[in-house]
Amino acid sequence: MSRAQSEAVATVLLLALVVLLVSTVGYVVLGTIGPDDTPTVEVAATVTDSGVTLTHRSGEGLPGDDLTVVLRYGGSEQRYDFATDGRYGADGTFGPGEEWHLDEPIPYAPGDRVDVLLLHGPSNTVLFRGRKVAATPTATATPAPPAAPTRRDEPSFDS
Repeated sequence: MSRAQSEAVATVLLLALVVLLVSTVGYVVLGTIGPDDTPTVEVAATVTDSGVTLTHRSGEGLPGDDLTVVLRYGGSEQRYDFATDGRYGADGTFGPGEEWHLDEPIPYAPGDRVDVLLLHGPSNTVLFRGRKVAATPTATATPAPPAAPTRRDEPSFDS
């Protein structure tokens, strides 16, 4: 009979050891996960032979002082301070629906492939990365809607 008790005690002790080990490892792993400081935004870029425009489509408003625009073209790179080198909202925050326009002369030539990056300084992340070809925007003609057919020989029904 004493043999059965020692097997039961050993099983309980082994189970307690496994629970303690899993709890300790879980605490250490989950304790190292911190809050995500990366802002969530959707940004679009337009690059023409006369300028660069970034459009904030949705997401958090971002302080312009926290942002940097990088243009890479033909083996060169130019960095622009978002707050001082461009125009955007009057309140110093780049919010949804706003556009940022580069105020300085463009450094690339028409036809160059231009990589555009929008960097967020505090989180050290790239918020937007895109490649555009610097080209003159062309207006596209919008076709007129088709005219409604007219019927001249329609019978009239009098009641």
